[in-house]
Amino acid sequence: MARWLIQNHVQRWWGDPALNLVDFDEQPPRQHLIVLAGEEPIGYVRWQRLLGKELAAMGVSGLPDGCANIDLFIGEPEWLGRGAGPAALGLLLKLLQVDPAVPVAAVSTSVRNVRAIRAYEKAGFQRYCQYDESESGLYWIMIARLTPTAPDTE
Repeated sequence: MARWLIQNHVQRWWGDPALNLVDFDEQPPRQHLIVLAGEEPIGYVRWQRLLGKELAAMGVSGLPDGCANIDLFIGEPEWLGRGAGPAALGLLLKLLQVDPAVPVAAVSTSVRNVRAIRAYEKAGFQRYCQYDESESGLYWIMIARLTPTAPDTE
């Protein structure tokens, strides 16, 4: 994880690698997965369910309780632009659809992070609203509405 966080393409959007490593250990309660290409670890995804009041505190209204807030990066530079991010998000959305208490998935990214915006749109996310992250500027909240599905029994 530390090796990925110091990559320029990750650090540009995620910020200080040392603070992120502490954040990984201390932030409750999040689910975490390593993104694999075959058996090769190439990235990281985490998510947590939020209450509407938590979103309202960020200046985002209209999203229901239980919204899954997702963070993702592809750490291996050779996997950028090859569809790994949208593929990982697509699999995560299928996983989240099994839980009827998660009606919406959301991602947040700087309006300047064109690569992430394209990846999120390819995965089925739509631009919902912008908010001002005081030090970092404007961010998009992008959402994917989830339709509950039955768990795969095979």
